[in-house]
Amino acid sequence: MTVRAAFDIGSNSVKVVAAERLDAPRLDAVTVCGLGEGLPATGRLSEPAMERTLDALADLVRRARAAGASDFAAVGTQSLRRASNAAEFLRRAEARCGLAVEIIPGEEEARLSFLAARSGAGAPDGPCLLFDVGGGSTEFIRGEGDALGARLSLELGCLHLREAHERSDPIRPDELAAMQRAAADALAPLGREPATLVGIGGTVTSLGTVALGTDWDPARLEGMALSRAQVEAQLERFASLRVEARAALPGLLPARAPVILAGAAIVLAILRHLDAPGLRLSARALRHGLWLDRWGGARG
Repeated sequence: MTVRAAFDIGSNSVKVVAAERLDAPRLDAVTVCGLGEGLPATGRLSEPAMERTLDALADLVRRARAAGASDFAAVGTQSLRRASNAAEFLRRAEARCGLAVEIIPGEEEARLSFLAARSGAGAPDGPCLLFDVGGGSTEFIRGEGDALGARLSLELGCLHLREAHERSDPIRPDELAAMQRAAADALAPLGREPATLVGIGGTVTSLGTVALGTDWDPARLEGMALSRAQVEAQLERFASLRVEARAALPGLLPARAPVILAGAAIVLAILRHLDAPGLRLSARALRHGLWLDRWGGARG
């Protein structure tokens, strides 16, 4: 069987899954590189951020090939949608890594994320609202079963929220309050219809691994419940610590330490906006949805 690799080039990280069947991937990896660092202030991808991301992408392509991959698909999200020099990054990615990267709209990002979550073992019955907190945006999609409903993409991401508000280390109370207000205000377009809340992506799964105190384990994360009280407690804990101390927390990838507080603030704002008692996690995300969309096999 053919091994196929799907890449997600986000504002904060590059991710890949390489598999013959999605339920038994040969490679499922994430590298945090901050492509969108500084973008809100300049409207451009910085040279250091592009180089870090191209280095990460080249390494993941090499690892995917070593895992046997011969077919490739790659998509870019919010930072590449927004940057005035995105075309330069695409040209360099193709020249250096051999990847033709497609910049997808937020609504398509939401659709692929929904496809990923629906394919997981923990997919909920009944109406659900799925969300993915990225570095530069948060995607929402409503659905029931395999039927997709309304989609919404908001310019609210953990990398850019951190850059706007987290100026002290540890964060000052007034900075944290401003961060939480900004997250709450950005959610105004999101409707409040009742549905099971499902979170995917690195922000929510990091909250899950911290709650478990363990490294990444898809079997334990898939379908895991996380209460609003747990998210509140984690936010308070992250806010009390310097970034260096966060990086030492069991279950947290050290490279995510700078943005996890802002990510937790967004998740908590979503829970409060919807008056939800908690959420369920899915261990699958955009890259898995891209793999399924291109190569089929709804459950891997």
